[in-house]
Amino acid sequence: EAVAAFEQALALDPESAPAMEGKASLLLSGGDAARARQLLDRAAELEPGNASYTYQAAQIELSAGRVAEAEARLRRTLERDPVHAHASNDLAWILAERGEELDRALRLAERAAQADPSPKLLDTLGWVQYRRGEHEAAASTFERARALEGASPSIAYRLGLALKQTGDRARAAELFREALAAGTPFPEADSARAELAQIEASAS
Repeated sequence: EAVAAFEQALALDPESAPAMEGKASLLLSGGDAARARQLLDRAAELEPGNASYTYQAAQIELSAGRVAEAEARLRRTLERDPVHAHASNDLAWILAERGEELDRALRLAERAAQADPSPKLLDTLGWVQYRRGEHEAAASTFERARALEGASPSIAYRLGLALKQTGDRARAAELFREALAAGTPFPEADSARAELAQIEASAS
């Protein structure tokens, strides 16, 4: 019924960007990400001053693992809204993962964390600092993120990485163990096991 209502609204006004956004949200919840993205892209064309449509489309691409497509939309989002905190955060993460444009990644991550000092955005700032070789600053930032969301094994893992680089291998090992013992699946689990094994082997 909701989809029908949005379709009726679009029949009355075929260029209603808000109606396209509403229908896209329902399509996405129903599993039709491709059509949802198409509608959001069209809405962004109709209302180029509204960055939210492009950002939502970027999130669909990220969820599908299409990083290049997501990056292009994130850059367009920031062209339309240079202070968009979450687009800044997401683009900073992508750049840090690739080890590219790290000066820009730092500016983006700092801006995002200043606007929204949440665990997710602080985690990104810490990762950018780590990738830049600023390991003490990264450890401090990850500590802040962990204080806000102590149950995240990914943040514990990245804090462990930073501390290992500062020379605190004992605490790094503790954090790797903590992450692995959390009982929550996380993408870096294999890397955490490898890091922990390396520290234990060097200590024996």
